[in-house]
This record gives sequence, structure tokens and C-alpha cells, in this order.
Amino acid sequence: MTVRNTRGMTMIEVFIVMVVMGILVLTSVPRIGKAFRSSRVDRAAGLVALTLERSFTLASRQRRPVTVSCDCINQAIEIRDLATGTLYQRRAFGPDTEYQLDSLSLSEASVTVSPTGVATLPLTVSIASGQANRQITMSSAGLVRVVR
Repeated sequence: MTVRNTRGMTMIEVFIVMVVMGILVLTSVPRIGKAFRSSRVDRAAGLVALTLERSFTLASRQRRPVTVSCDCINQAIEIRDLATGTLYQRRAFGPDTEYQLDSLSLSEASVTVSPTGVATLPLTVSIASGQANRQITMSSAGLVRVVR
């Protein structure tokens, strides 16, 4: 009988490598989940800011005042015609959407935006998912910004 040199790894070596890789993956999962949640909140904040800016555009284009309000039970922001109540835009951010926000709240129940580009009150929108949260502010003059 001749003894041959074999190349490769033994089953014990493969098992040890698999255990080490499993431990590394398990320790990084919470950080990855936190990063995904933070990313979703950032994207939602950008979309809220875009929606608030759109209210000024819609009021100007329609030459009629519009209202920005919150359907906070369903975690949605709505833009409606003030006189007729026609819904121009509705953005949902609840758990059944891709943003999966835990909370969405407005500092005022509703804000009216006139066609001249002036809102009746400044507005602050607060959104959160887990530990990640953002605030979006809108001034009476239409300046919208995301506050971290």
C-alpha cells in the first residue's frame, strides 16, 4: 500500500469555519437591521418633504388654497382642495408600506397653503421607526427641510 498526499480540508476544519462564520453573521444582524430601519426613515423623510413642497405647487397651479393634513391613524399625509375637499395626493407611510413607520404626527391638525405661496402656520412632521426618527419642518413661506 502506498500513502498518498491528499489536498483539501477535513470535516472538522470545515465545521469550525462554518461555526466562526455563523457567529460573525449573528453578531452583525442587529446592526444591519438598524441600518435598514434608518434608511427607510431617511427615504420616508425625503418623501414627506417632497409632499409638503408639492402642496405649494398644487395651490399655485390650481389657483386655489389647499390643505395639508394627517390621517394619523393610517399614517398618511393628504393634500386636499380647501373648497371642494378633492383629494389631490395621499402618501401612506404605515407598517403595510415599504417605509414601515411606527409613528407619523403633525404639529398642527391641518395647514392651509394659499396660491400666493404662503401657509397659514409653520408645520413640523415627526416620523419614527424604532430608534430612528426624523423631523421635517415647513415654514409659512414654504421652506421645507429635514432635521436629523
